[in-house]
Amino acid sequence: LTLSAWINPNNANGIILSKANENVNDVSWNWEIVEGGKLYFQVTQNGGSGSRIVKTNSAVITAGQWQHVAVTFDASNQDANNLYSVQDVRFFVNGNEITNRTAGIGIAHVGPVSSIHNGTAPVRVGITVNDQGNLAGGFSGQIDDVQIWSVVRTPEQIQTSRIRELTGSEAGLAAYWKFNEGTGTVAKDQTANHVDGTLKNDASWLPLPVITAPGVTPHIFATDAEETAADLALIPNASLAFDGV
Repeated sequence: LTLSAWINPNNANGIILSKANENVNDVSWNWEIVEGGKLYFQVTQNGGSGSRIVKTNSAVITAGQWQHVAVTFDASNQDANNLYSVQDVRFFVNGNEITNRTAGIGIAHVGPVSSIHNGTAPVRVGITVNDQGNLAGGFSGQIDDVQIWSVVRTPEQIQTSRIRELTGSEAGLAAYWKFNEGTGTVAKDQTANHVDGTLKNDASWLPLPVITAPGVTPHIFATDAEETAADLALIPNASLAFDGV
């Protein structure tokens, strides 16, 4: 698994991406910023028998500026005898690997995660559903160019692809939202899987070009995290701001 996105947080806390309904024990993964800028990733064993949790040792996210972030999970690269090993989860910021990280054990953990939980929870951007069934972890800021891969990407691939848009036909690319539509309520998945996102509730367009790295078309999105319970509340070619509530 590889997840990546461009983010511009207003503060250094909040969900980046999640595939989780914690209130019904349907958690595949949660990727978020915690403790003032640390990257955190939780992935759960298929069937919900336990989870792996890894986070960076120090703050690596800067509020108020755009940065590219990525996380990879390689189930084949685990140490079954040491649940505190970290080699299966790797974090990247602006293409550079963050090597200082710590692993913990989920509450119900009984062993390594050999297969990611295959549940029915939707992918959500900037929000998750907590164990009380409420929206939680609201991201405050902007997010763009979200990619979900069914393969473990190499550091070189992450470094290269972060500064250019993809075609959507790349091998292993499971979902890809460019946010280039600019109008309407649908964000098209650029892959053949057609996992289109729907803009719901009180999201609003903010026409601000932001990402200016070579090969990246300027476009961003944002929305009201408190109001957004959409499967994918994604807006392209403008800014859809999360208020973090």
